Amino acid sequence: MASFFSKAKVLRNNRTLGKTQAVFKGIKLARKDIILLLDADLVGLSVENITALVEPLLQKKADLTISYRAAQPFFNKFIIWAQPFVSGERCFYKKEFLKIKDLKRAKDFELEMLCNKYFLDRKKRIAVVPLQKVRDFFKYEKYPFFKGLIADFKMCFSLIKNIGIKEILRQTFLISVRFQLIKIFRSLDSRTYSILNL
Repeated sequence: MASFFSKAKVLRNNRTLGKTQAVFKGIKLARKDIILLLDADLVGLSVENITALVEPLLQKKADLTISYRAAQPFFNKFIIWAQPFVSGERCFYKKEFLKIKDLKRAKDFELEMLCNKYFLDRKKRIAVVPLQKVRDFFKYEKYPFFKGLIADFKMCFSLIKNIGIKEILRQTFLISVRFQLIKIFRSLDSRTYSILNL
C-alpha cells in the first residue's frame, strides 16, 4: 500500500478550515480528472478497494461512487443502514465536483450531503460499492464514550440545521434505502456495485 501513495503530495493548512473547506481546497489543486476521497481512520482498506471505487468511473458506468463499509459492528451498521450514505469514501470527476456552488460556503461535515444533493438533483448515475473488510470508527469509539457520543450528536444536529431534515430524508430514501433493497436480493462483494438509476 505504501508504494501506491509514493507520489502523493501532502498539503498543510496554516489554520483549521473544517473538513469541507480543506477537501475543497485540495480538490481545486488536484491535477487529475478523477478525484478519490478516503477517510483517514479506515481499517482493512486495500488496493482492491480503491480500484473498486474508481472502476465505475473509468468504465463510464457511473458519475459518482460511494462506499458501503460492510465490516461495521452491528450498532454502527444499523446507523449506516438508517442514514444517507455520508461515507467519506467516494470518487467523482473533478469538473463535476467544482460545479457544486454551495461548497464554497459549506461548513464542517456538509461535504458528502451537498455532493449527494448535486448528483441527485441532476439525475446522475450513483454507484454504491460494498467494501467487505472495511470499517471506520464513530466518534464515540475514538474518544471517551460520552464525549464521542456528544460529538456525533453535534455533527447530526449540524447537518439537520444546515442541510434540512427534508433533504436528509430524501437522500435516505434515494440512496440508502434503495441500495439496501438491492443488497437484500443480490449478493454483493467489493467488485460488485449497484448503479442507482434516478
